[in-house]
Amino acid sequence: MESDEEEFDNGECFYYTKLSDVFEKNNILGEVVQNTDDFIFIEEVGHGTYGEVHMVKKVKDNNKISVLKEVYAFNTDSNIVKNLINEITILKSLSHPNIIKIEGFAQNFSDGSVYIEYEYYPYTLQDIISLEKEISEGTIKSYTYQLFDALSYIHSKGIFHRDVTPSNILLSPSDKIILTDFNMSKYVQCGENDDVRCQTPCLTTLQYRAPEVLLDIPDYNESIDIWAVGCIIVEMINEGEPLFNGTSDLEQLKNIFTILGLPNEGNLPGYNDILFFQYFSVEIQEFKSLKKSLKKINDEIILDLLNQIFTYNYKERLKAIEGKIHPYLSR
Repeated sequence: MESDEEEFDNGECFYYTKLSDVFEKNNILGEVVQNTDDFIFIEEVGHGTYGEVHMVKKVKDNNKISVLKEVYAFNTDSNIVKNLINEITILKSLSHPNIIKIEGFAQNFSDGSVYIEYEYYPYTLQDIISLEKEISEGTIKSYTYQLFDALSYIHSKGIFHRDVTPSNILLSPSDKIILTDFNMSKYVQCGENDDVRCQTPCLTTLQYRAPEVLLDIPDYNESIDIWAVGCIIVEMINEGEPLFNGTSDLEQLKNIFTILGLPNEGNLPGYNDILFFQYFSVEIQEFKSLKKSLKKINDEIILDLLNQIFTYNYKERLKAIEGKIHPYLSR
């Protein structure tokens, strides 16, 4: 793979990998790599998994506002390059109104840094949860339905998002949600007799991390995304207060156990093989029910939806396509 050489003022040289060469090597065809000089950087508007996110003006497109997401350590970390190709490949295979679309690519031809260009959206769901004391029930239902619709689509293609959080849900001025940041996503292909869906570690944001991930169960499936949706629903209703708000894996598990009770052979697949329960004894001082933990939720229909989501049996957890037709969203 070719690299370009750049000379610093002090005479030292460094080499950077050309993004166009990476595309060619990975059979990503027809993509033009723009020069970052063709953009005016306005301000930093966030942080992605591996770098800053900038609002920019596109000089050659009538100063159109868009977003450039930087990919840190592109030239020094092979895993980041691998994750970048994974994200691009997945997003290029998707076409759904509630899923982010790649607008283009850019590279700084002085230092080699790489950017993905996306359409600009002014807010994330996290912004709305933080700014508004109360989100209307109609809005919560609309966001939830759209999220289930997007997840139903990607799950049907064997893709797990693996980091569904309010910060990774963008909002258009018309309240359309856009699921973004597919950097941690996983495309899973299984043989007909293969029960193991996903063997790679999952780094979902802690407050939205399903118990099977916290317990290091290797055959977790797409239902980890559904658990995260349940956490988001509760946050929207509870004025931003998370249901499970641990600061470590162990504390997060204890918070889950306190509300849902301790898992056992009957409700958690493979319970006897889970190393955590062989080495740790968890004591819960006081158990709470899900209903008692949800201060602002007295509606039995939404409790039914959440009970189908917050279950230890991830193989029987509510599916996204089922969530779309749940009575809470259709009444």
